[in-house]
Amino acid sequence: MSLSVKLYRRRVLLLVLLAVVAVCVLLSRSASEPARLAAVAGRRPPAPAAVSLPPPPPPAAAGAGEDGAAGGQTPTERRLRLLIGRNRVMVFSKTYCPYSQRAKRLLEQYRADRGLEFSVLEADQDENPLAVKSALARISARSTFPNVFVDGRSIGGSDDLAQLHESGELAALLHDRGLIV
Repeated sequence: MSLSVKLYRRRVLLLVLLAVVAVCVLLSRSASEPARLAAVAGRRPPAPAAVSLPPPPPPAAAGAGEDGAAGGQTPTERRLRLLIGRNRVMVFSKTYCPYSQRAKRLLEQYRADRGLEFSVLEADQDENPLAVKSALARISARSTFPNVFVDGRSIGGSDDLAQLHESGELAALLHDRGLIV
């Protein structure tokens, strides 16, 4: 292979890498970017939209579940639904997961500053972590951790929680529901 072909290939590879980096930078812009740009331009940032929770998950289909449980729910799913129903803010987490740790730290700030009460189930310390993950996927259509529920509805994971916090929507949601002062 000639030297010019090698140099051409290296240049193409470098251009492809630069394009990938540029796309990653564009995708990683935070939700606060419009507010920052508005501040630079001397305008007020747009007001955050009203927060509405997604509709509750549909009940499980009738019939026997994967373990033969009546009503299509496994014992783990029934237990998780009970926890979600009894705790107005319920976090399903893993002790070693950095995203779970980030979400719990954020909620701890709300606990310390504004009196938020929340409960946590550490899935990796459960007797059957895979059953917890599977049941959460059926309940909320999310199979990742953390999974944060407010008044029985999943509001997402760590990134979703951080975005809601940064925009002020999390505080508004919790305040409107009487969960914080």
